[in-house]
Amino acid sequence: MKSIKRVSALLLIFAIAIVSVFSIQVFASSNTMKVHYIDVGQGDAVLIESNSKYMLIDAGREKNTVADYLKKQKIKKLDYLILTHPDADHIGGSISIVNNYTIGKIIMPNKSHTSKTYENLLLAIKKKGLKITKPKVGTEYEIGDAEFTIIAPNKTYSDNNNSSIGLKLENGDTSFLFVGDAEEKAINDIIKNKIDISADVLMVGHHGSDSSTTEELIDAVDPDSAVISVGKNNYGHPTDSVLDMLSNHGVDIYRTDESRTIIATSNGKSVAIDADIFEHEAIENDSQIVYVTKTGKKYHRENCSALKSKIETTLDDVLSKGLTPCEICNP
Repeated sequence: MKSIKRVSALLLIFAIAIVSVFSIQVFASSNTMKVHYIDVGQGDAVLIESNSKYMLIDAGREKNTVADYLKKQKIKKLDYLILTHPDADHIGGSISIVNNYTIGKIIMPNKSHTSKTYENLLLAIKKKGLKITKPKVGTEYEIGDAEFTIIAPNKTYSDNNNSSIGLKLENGDTSFLFVGDAEEKAINDIIKNKIDISADVLMVGHHGSDSSTTEELIDAVDPDSAVISVGKNNYGHPTDSVLDMLSNHGVDIYRTDESRTIIATSNGKSVAIDADIFEHEAIENDSQIVYVTKTGKKYHRENCSALKSKIETTLDDVLSKGLTPCEICNP
């Protein structure tokens, strides 16, 4: 009788162990990660959250838009701040982020810029006693239960866009790809570096410019969905050729100028996309203040060094008149 009881007890322990292992595996395979493609108008900003860890990729142009969004999410610390390249529509809001948030690691490309925005960002980083980590292709990092791999830049490029940091974010069996504003030359180098860049969701490069998205890239990524971060602009973004290319490959297209902030949720097995999960006020061009001169054909930001005299107006007004941005303060 004792032998029977002992065997029964061992069988019970074994069964509990099997159930426990199975439960752990199920839990591990259902880790939730959210990717917020924040509506910042004509610019980029993406928030990733996994197991109470947070990463921000770029911060849009405006000073407080992204900071206010993080505040709504009750985020106090960023484990990573990745600024893909030093153009103002990607780093403009980062100064407020650096000043007001605890940041674990800042990753920026080895590419400088002469803009006042970039100079102020470097000063803010220095004042906080933070260091800048340069991207190295193939380096892997953990973010909560997820991980990401640096896939670009693969070379030293003369221009900002091609110097963009690219990365592949993975959560279980799902993945997301980001290429910043990289153009065809840098895109081809990403494809050639032999890192697997297949992904469920592609963040379309350079706001849908036809200089970034190629047939070769779409074939390599083979995404189910594509997200375009874009606002009202004078550049024709996103271009019809890119939209047609994605559609011809059967890719579902989401745009922040149409759906505002877009949130993709991964459970480690599949990705669900909600294009209107948060109420978030879109950046309207008619409320963005810019400056012009009486005779100039460019529009400027307030502190532009090229602006000797200024007339206050709105971005919507200057775009309607066909004015183009000053390359110094609107890089």
